[in-house]
Amino acid sequence: MDLVLITTIIFYLGMVIIGPAAQGIIHTRTYDICEEGNSTEVYPADISSEDLSTYDQSTKDPRSIKGVDDYTIVQYGFRQFLNLRPLQIMSPCPKSTINCTYVNITLPRITTDCTMGSIDTTRILDIYHSNLTNTRDYFTNYSPSIPAYFYSGSMVNRTYYDLNNLTLPYVLADKPPFNAEARRMIGDQKFVAVSSGNTMGRDWNSNFDKLQVRECTLRSTYDRTQLVDTQGEINITVLSSESVDMDYDNIIGNNVFLSQYGGDNKKTNVMLNSYALQISFMRSLIINEQNVMLSMAGWSFDNVLQGLGTQVGYTYSITGPKQMFLGLPARVTICRRTDVLFALDKGSYLPLALCLVIPLIWWVTQWVLSLYKVNGVSRGHSQVSLLVSGLTPAAHEKMRGTIHEDQYATMAAASKINVKFGERISDGHPTFGLAEEVNPIGIRRMSF
Repeated sequence: MDLVLITTIIFYLGMVIIGPAAQGIIHTRTYDICEEGNSTEVYPADISSEDLSTYDQSTKDPRSIKGVDDYTIVQYGFRQFLNLRPLQIMSPCPKSTINCTYVNITLPRITTDCTMGSIDTTRILDIYHSNLTNTRDYFTNYSPSIPAYFYSGSMVNRTYYDLNNLTLPYVLADKPPFNAEARRMIGDQKFVAVSSGNTMGRDWNSNFDKLQVRECTLRSTYDRTQLVDTQGEINITVLSSESVDMDYDNIIGNNVFLSQYGGDNKKTNVMLNSYALQISFMRSLIINEQNVMLSMAGWSFDNVLQGLGTQVGYTYSITGPKQMFLGLPARVTICRRTDVLFALDKGSYLPLALCLVIPLIWWVTQWVLSLYKVNGVSRGHSQVSLLVSGLTPAAHEKMRGTIHEDQYATMAAASKINVKFGERISDGHPTFGLAEEVNPIGIRRMSF
């Protein structure tokens, strides 16, 4: 069989195999697609938008600020944190999505600025017995569980109890005179925390050496955040943070200013709402949630205080149902996973494509070599040349008798004769002859 045919058959079989092999270049996959827009579900409460405190304009008295208007959200934030539950959004990201990223959400946060106190000199307010005492005397008389939290001695007449028990008259004047007494009841929110070292451990067994006393002041910050909701799990990244500086003399504690204030200044709204949130935080910490705090045994005391302030502030803005329409819709990037689609596997496609180039390279190589070996006479053309020019008598004599045999005998006989195409030595006629009968033609002539 002709070597050319053998090679062709091999490549043909290769092409047959390529069909099934080509199925391997197609595979299934999913794509993650993200789209940006406004969320129609999440409206975080923006504490800069309006006054969210309990301030009563009819009294025109800053002492009517007894906390935020929806205290239950603060309690909810406390209990979520202390029961080790994650932050939640009122309208969560749809379960069909990978995640929802809410950008540039401004959230309030409470921090605690604490210094170490003394069991003997740090004074606390015993609100249950209406008594101002030092820490050692209180623990000696009542032996409370720890950790324990108290209003600082500087909070006399300024606790939630004091504010809640006030009866404030209605003020009809558009611009009342300055109320110095009201101003004295407004100021930094301070508390005393007593713990077993820097832990939330409960046992102290009347051993005062185990007790650690902290004198703490609440501070507020206003965080610009990025919030990512992944199947209900909330992750918050603080992009920037701005400290909220309280102005008690001119704004929060000034009844004249408050009587004229229309709620149109964002910085003032942030200040008033942050102050109200601090009062509610103190109320939960000292009065309502003492027993809940016992669940945190073994935790770092400082970490618990900071974690509480963060979760309570964030919860108030993004969880409370009453706050739903007070802010603008959040900018959100929603990422979804597509259904299963067909795609090309580049790792399989490229080798297959290169395999298809191999026959072309082989054919071109064979063609060039054949032209070189037969002095520029290609296949097909060589058959015409043979008919026109014929064989020399010597070459014809060697092939005598084989024409009547089968193709295999004919091919076997032909393979034993080395025939060249060239010019006959005797007369220069182009012909096919034995190597010793012809001279090779270096350049093909236009006439042939």
